[in-house]
Amino acid sequence: MPVLWKRIAVVIPFVAIIIDIMAWYVTKVVPGFAYVVVISGGLMGLSLWLQILLSGYQMWFLKGDKKGEINE
Repeated sequence: MPVLWKRIAVVIPFVAIIIDIMAWYVTKVVPGFAYVVVISGGLMGLSLWLQILLSGYQMWFLKGDKKGEINE
């Protein structure tokens, strides 16, 4: 499993939450930013889906050399 995938799966939810919360306040001034709130919420949902799939793959399909070890 490439380490880059794991890093992306960890960073995306934090970025999505920051963008989402900033968009709440900007939407009060510029109503068009309501779309950013929807898009960032969708990004958060996709990132959680990615985390679930990667975790399931690592638990059930990825085999290590010894118990507790993972090949990278």
